[in-house]
Amino acid sequence: MQRFVLGLPFAGIVTAALFVLMYGLIMPGEIFIPGEIKERPYIPPPPKPFEPDPPSIERTIAPLPETPPLIRPDYTGPASSDPANGFVEPTLSVGEIDPSGGTASAVLLPLITMSPAYPANCLARGTSGHATVRYDVTLGGQVVNAVVTESSNRCFERAALDAIAAWRYQPAMTTEQGYIARGETKRFAFEVQ
Repeated sequence: MQRFVLGLPFAGIVTAALFVLMYGLIMPGEIFIPGEIKERPYIPPPPKPFEPDPPSIERTIAPLPETPPLIRPDYTGPASSDPANGFVEPTLSVGEIDPSGGTASAVLLPLITMSPAYPANCLARGTSGHATVRYDVTLGGQVVNAVVTESSNRCFERAALDAIAAWRYQPAMTTEQGYIARGETKRFAFEVQ
């Protein structure tokens, strides 16, 4: 308690002295020389930077050339196809439509094909054979619904299905859903060499 009683007035004196010192640093002429008033010198503002006049640009717009008059032929044409008059009516040929969603005449273009890996258990036994896979191709070009329809040995079936699942075909140019082709078949031959 004694420290508090002696320290509080001392702290107040030190704080007041610091405030006076800071004021003196900010305004030195007014605190240290109270009777003398000095005028501050005039400092002119900095000059404005030089800005040249913008160059004048003369723009001339060339007149547009005259457009030639539109010539419309006076064509009345024959009402029907007549090769003698030089007019043949175009014929439209539509491919046979497959009820599965694709055209029967569509040509499948494989983009990515993969040969099946020879199964290790068949290779160890020296077995040769084949597997036939039936599959559908979506409009996006993926192979779906793959099933083995015939195989000479069951050990070839999984390898054939894995290989055909990796195949990709040229996608159809449509946003519809469906199939390019259904019931396509591929026969994979497995031979020991």
